[in-house]
Amino acid sequence: MKFKVSAELSYTCSEPAVVLLGIHATRDRQEIIEENFIVYGNQQFTELASYPDNNRLIRIVTRDAGHIQCQYTA
Repeated sequence: MKFKVSAELSYTCSEPAVVLLGIHATRDRQEIIEENFIVYGNQQFTELASYPDNNRLIRIVTRDAGHIQCQYTA
C-alpha cells in the first residue's frame, strides 16, 4: 500500500532559538521511496536519529529572531 504524506510548518521566534521537529516518517517496518525536507531561508538544520526506536528529529538553529518555514513530503 502506498501513502503520500506532506506537512508545512511555520514558526515565529522572538529570539535566536533551537527548534526540534519530529516531522519525518520512521524507517522501521516501511520503505520510504522518496522524501524531501526543505527549510526556507538561511537556517541550518541537522537530522538526528534515536536508537533503538528509529525516531528521526530535525534540529534547526536560528541565528536571529524571525520566521522559520519548512516543508516535508514523502
